[in-house]
Amino acid sequence: EIIFSNGNNDVVPDYYLQLEYEDEPLGSTTLLTLESAGMLGVIFNALSKGADSTTISKEHPDEAASTKAILTPDDQSTFLRGGYYSRDLHNGTLTVLSLNTVLYTVNFMEERKNKDDPGWQFSWMRSILSNCREKGTQVMIMGHISPTVGSFRHHQLWKDHYVQT
Repeated sequence: EIIFSNGNNDVVPDYYLQLEYEDEPLGSTTLLTLESAGMLGVIFNALSKGADSTTISKEHPDEAASTKAILTPDDQSTFLRGGYYSRDLHNGTLTVLSLNTVLYTVNFMEERKNKDDPGWQFSWMRSILSNCREKGTQVMIMGHISPTVGSFRHHQLWKDHYVQT
């Protein structure tokens, strides 16, 4: 299974990602739409295509390749809110959290309204981790930009207050 994680080069300009639903906390009844979610809507739309489709190669017409969408309708609420989602694997014994770590980098260009928890991602992560602890599920957390010192410029990649969180 392919698990996607937003990166700084996945948006234009680099490190820019407008959060259209930052005012809407998790559990809000506001309808999140692809059209109004900006770049996250574009990315979601591209990665949710392909579910249950089959491609037949001209070179090998007897071999059909099935494609599976990377993002599903279950991912829409969190992905459109902040570019993050989770995936249960191995019959639910492993949960992968795909974080949008671009939101925490020192190079992130957009000014966030919710500076303590952009896109409500930390609140969501705490809830998922609590549920996984109760169920005894293992968790893998992934993201594009790690909360470390970078190997190219040798400076901290995340803003200090997000590393503390």
